[in-house]
Amino acid sequence: MNLPEYSLRSAKVIWFFLAVLLAGGALGFATLGKKEDAVFVIKSASLVCSYPGATPQQVEELVTEPIEREVQSMRRVHKITSESYYGLSKIQVELDPATPAAEIPQLWDELRRKVLNVQPRLPAGASAVTVADDFGDVYGIYYGLSVDGGFTWSELRDWAQRLKTALVTVDGVQKVALYGEQTPVVNVYVSMATLANFAIRPETIVATIGQQNSIVDSGEKQAGKLQIQILEDGTYKTLDDLSDQLLISSSGKQYRLGDIARVERGYAEPPQTMMRVDGRRAVGIGVSTEEGVDVVKTGAEIESLLASLTRQMPLGMELTVLYPENRIAREANSTFILNLAESVAIVILIIMLVMGFRAGVLIGSSLLFSIGGTLLLMQFLGEGLNRTSLAGFIIAPLMPTALGKGILISIICIGICDALEFAPRTREASIILMAGYIATSAPRLGLYTGGGEVTLAMQLLASAGIHISWIDYFIQCYLPNIIYSICSLAVLILIMRPNNTINARAYLEEQFAKLGPMSVKEKKATAIFVLLVILMMTDKYHGIDIGWIMMLVGFACFLPGLHLVDSKRFASLNMTSVLFVVGCMSIGAGAQATGVDKLCAESLSPLLQGTGELTTMITAYLAGIGVNFLLTPVAGVSTFTVPLAELTNSIGISPFAPVYSFLYGLDQYVLPYEYAVFLYFFSTGYIHLKHLIQVFAVRAIITFILLIAVFYPFWKLTNAL
Repeated sequence: MNLPEYSLRSAKVIWFFLAVLLAGGALGFATLGKKEDAVFVIKSASLVCSYPGATPQQVEELVTEPIEREVQSMRRVHKITSESYYGLSKIQVELDPATPAAEIPQLWDELRRKVLNVQPRLPAGASAVTVADDFGDVYGIYYGLSVDGGFTWSELRDWAQRLKTALVTVDGVQKVALYGEQTPVVNVYVSMATLANFAIRPETIVATIGQQNSIVDSGEKQAGKLQIQILEDGTYKTLDDLSDQLLISSSGKQYRLGDIARVERGYAEPPQTMMRVDGRRAVGIGVSTEEGVDVVKTGAEIESLLASLTRQMPLGMELTVLYPENRIAREANSTFILNLAESVAIVILIIMLVMGFRAGVLIGSSLLFSIGGTLLLMQFLGEGLNRTSLAGFIIAPLMPTALGKGILISIICIGICDALEFAPRTREASIILMAGYIATSAPRLGLYTGGGEVTLAMQLLASAGIHISWIDYFIQCYLPNIIYSICSLAVLILIMRPNNTINARAYLEEQFAKLGPMSVKEKKATAIFVLLVILMMTDKYHGIDIGWIMMLVGFACFLPGLHLVDSKRFASLNMTSVLFVVGCMSIGAGAQATGVDKLCAESLSPLLQGTGELTTMITAYLAGIGVNFLLTPVAGVSTFTVPLAELTNSIGISPFAPVYSFLYGLDQYVLPYEYAVFLYFFSTGYIHLKHLIQVFAVRAIITFILLIAVFYPFWKLTNAL
């Protein structure tokens, strides 16, 4: 009995599991920790040691090299970079990128032990080695405590410290930091002429104050069974104590410090940091929450605590919210339901139009069950909800990457070609594989979260202060993308019109009947395929790249007991195609390494100066096509998006339509190496290069016409221009 048959016969069991998925998903959404962004761990630490008076060579030989040798014996060290200056050594320690986040604190503790071990071997005069490893601390909740001119820095600092002390007691708060504090000091102003008259040297004043203000162990006294600590309190308590300090001149006479100098309170000059809120002096209060906590709940507790404290503040002192991560996270999670409903509704609608009402409802409901199961699994794994994970639900409930989807669809396409007896590189095989690619790639431009390049571009715009909501992007881009996808398929069908037709459904049913029941070998292959899908679906959790997954699954086919592939089949591999793929993939990496991306961005900017809206869109579109020949789509987006937005803003044009045009340009691939998913479909050997160039070159021209005749007026109508 197979799984579908069991499901049909045991409906109550299936309904029970579906109810568990829905209920567990709802509970998970309510209880999972919520943050604005995913927690990230920086796997590098900085070591600093000063050695005053030493040359860079001496610093390297006596300080840097001993520390490096000690640190090299540490586990999971990937790279050590050092710089030696006059009197200063800087060492950067990078861990293996594959190091689990849970292991990082233990490794930094090990690093500190290594530093303590090497410290006695450093030369006399070298300072203690400082270890900095907290670069990943993010203060998501940020306040500004500002005051009017009637308050002193001390009063501002005292209130900031009071708020900090209260905030660290809130459950879920990991760290509270203050920014813009001024260091209080006591200034002693002396006149050289006055000192000469009293026969007192400046060094005498410095030495006397230093000796008097130092804390010295005065020892202990035994009194019977009691041990009494003797305290000699010679430190200064007030300015008057400092002013009354006696100084002895070279002639032996005694003078008060206050008689020959002016003693005043002040602050360190120049100030290390200065902060202002609305033009008023301020101290910043940053709050970092613990990993995995619900920042929405913690933020509510923080707001309740601060509300009670602000009522006690004096008039003229104000606490301003500068960055409320808790509110942003609450809004993101609140709109998640709406966005998810929109995405599922769109999927159901499209499936209904293509496959009918029943298929649309069934597939749509399966998305809800898969999401519920994912939320339930996240609860067990300790994962939290953030913008990244929420986008993942909307982007791909089952397959997180375009390459993963492309691999599965290409396998299906190859199976169809083999079943229909379409030989590789024929017109029929080319049209099937290219249709599979269009189904994988083309629709991603229609949704904000439809593709990695789109999401990256919109996030880069947001970082530059240009925001667009998910629904606004949907209004502006979904209809153009539907037209674009339909035209892509139309171009494919018109150009690659097959030489003969076949009733595919009837033929496949006939061939399926001939196959009979699955053999043992076919069951093994199915199990391997299911394992492949599971590993690709869960790449976020195990961290293994899809390329390695494919390689490991391929090796598994040679294992004893499975023996799905033998040495003869391996020897039949087309190594020319393998080398071709490797060479193509290196083009983008080589371009980035040589700085071609920056050169292209600098070359594009002058072309857009003084141009109109339509000309800017056309230029951006053509630039996207040109960038494909040198860079990967991700590299092109990361390099050009912000400069393009800034340039369009400077000439008075909304940046959205030019950026959209640039993305459509990046989607025009004429040669296989221009896109990894595209390259994978081509590397199957079923697509003839001539057919590929014919179809996609024409598609690029058709898209250019659509850009002028359809997209431009539509974006004008939807305020994208």
